[in-house]
Amino acid sequence: MKAGHAAFVDTITGAHLRPHPFGLTMGGLTAPLPDPLKSLDPFDETIAPTSVAAIQQRIATRVPALANARFTRGHAGVYDMTADGHAVLGHAPGFHGLIIAAGFSGTGFALAPAVGACVSEMIVDGESRSVDLAPFHLERFNPT
Repeated sequence: MKAGHAAFVDTITGAHLRPHPFGLTMGGLTAPLPDPLKSLDPFDETIAPTSVAAIQQRIATRVPALANARFTRGHAGVYDMTADGHAVLGHAPGFHGLIIAAGFSGTGFALAPAVGACVSEMIVDGESRSVDLAPFHLERFNPT
């Protein structure tokens, strides 16, 4: 086993870091964009030099040895989270039979068994019986 380093998500600086194959380190920004995207069409996947500098500075705050790390390559992507950071789970208002289970970000993989159980209950029984999903309904963003 090769020696590596720890992975971390730094909620103070808004950066994350993890080992990557071939002795590389992958880092990125986890802080939301100042202006949320209104549409993903088109989405620019290139990395701006200012973004590289921000990532390097934020990571060096926690790992000073990486202060002069060389940028090799990168890409930009959309971090699929809701505005409040919690998933949407429940029936889609106005669309009979449509169930929404989205906006999990990185927690979706960990929560998949429980979400699957809740969705199956919604399909079979019409509602989740194991967990009260009211706090996760889409309507929380447009209260009446």
